[in-house]
Amino acid sequence: MVRMMTVMCLISLNGMAQQEVYVRPGLLRSSLTFSPSAMLNNSTTNYYLTGFLEGYIGDNLSIRGETHYLLGADNGELSPFFKSSIRTSFGIQYHKNVKNFDSYIGFLPSVSFSQLNEEFVSTGVARNHFEPSFALKAGVTYYVYKFFHFFLEATYYNTTIRALDRINGRADEFMFSAGLGFNINTKK
Repeated sequence: MVRMMTVMCLISLNGMAQQEVYVRPGLLRSSLTFSPSAMLNNSTTNYYLTGFLEGYIGDNLSIRGETHYLLGADNGELSPFFKSSIRTSFGIQYHKNVKNFDSYIGFLPSVSFSQLNEEFVSTGVARNHFEPSFALKAGVTYYVYKFFHFFLEATYYNTTIRALDRINGRADEFMFSAGLGFNINTKK
């Protein structure tokens, strides 16, 4: 662990000494990571596999698409609401850059494709649901090298599931993501 941290610090120092700025229009970045989320209306923690692709269209603007695939919940089973769920978002983010340190906020309209647990679905209502939602995102990224970066972000998802019995259909979540991402500049 100490060796890995030392190597990461040396790479970071080397990147800072070179002073090449990677955050600019034409930058594409992506990642695949594990994202836990806390549901705000009950005590469930869901776990997602998250992937994103983001393209910078200006010095301070980017377009981002991301998908979250539900892996399970904290009790070893699935969420109280979902048997399965895939959420896809596409939106715009505003960035504030200082050299290769990038902070951002964003708004991403979203859709969820979910199969609901039978016990909560109203009689005569399909278990498969398409639900519109939206996400508010805030995060930071540090570009260590021209091909990779480290990121940390938090996302609030506003989702309401309709046609449920015996429980509130609010499925708002607060999701955390962090990890290693990959990037490439498409413009010189």
